[in-house]
Amino acid sequence: MAARSGRKLSHDASCDYMRCYITNFARLLLVLLVKVCESVITCENDHQEQQVGAVASGTTYSFAENLDTTSSAGRAMMQMVGVFAEFERSIIRERTKAGLAEALKAGRKLGRRFKLSEADRQQIVYLVREGKMTAADCARTYHIHESNVSRLLAGAKAKD
Repeated sequence: MAARSGRKLSHDASCDYMRCYITNFARLLLVLLVKVCESVITCENDHQEQQVGAVASGTTYSFAENLDTTSSAGRAMMQMVGVFAEFERSIIRERTKAGLAEALKAGRKLGRRFKLSEADRQQIVYLVREGKMTAADCARTYHIHESNVSRLLAGAKAKD
């Protein structure tokens, strides 16, 4: 069964449990990272005597969470946050691509809908071709940009 955007991929209980576990773990890591950042900003804003924030080696300290990126455990924690963020982003990308492919296969048109109705588009092409209005006049009348009128005319010319 192909993956669909916005739908569960599997009803298997173990997959659901793992997905839930990974999502909750990623949220926990994100909350921890936010707290670390808030702690660093608070310490910098209060002008505390302790050194906080970016150090010459590019490391960060958090006194509230005891997370120090100069230690191997702190670096590993930050790398895990990055891994889970990348993993979540790739899952979103895969599901989006699968949903778009399925929509194309079903014959749906992708993209923004037209501002003008089909009758209005035909009317614009008629008015400009017959010389009754200029493209700029049509654009002002229908509250669209001139490039849209040019695109309509080019599309109509290609159909003929």
